[in-house]
Amino acid sequence: MNVHMNDWSEEKRRVEEIKDSAGDKLAELSEATLDTVLTTVEVLKAKLAEHRAERDRQLEQERQRNLENAKSERPPRIV
Repeated sequence: MNVHMNDWSEEKRRVEEIKDSAGDKLAELSEATLDTVLTTVEVLKAKLAEHRAERDRQLEQERQRNLENAKSERPPRIV
């Protein structure tokens, strides 16, 4: 009976080690996944800012063209 208790204790210890190791690996994978997601979000945020800046430049250029066109279409005022 004592031999069976030792076998059981040894098996229980090994299961605990495997459980701890699996928990550590899961934590490492979770951290790596979060790092990847964070990096991806930062890249997408930078791209969004670039697109917004480009759109703002284009809108400003269009506004300037519209102002110039409006000025050229108005007949000169004779006072």
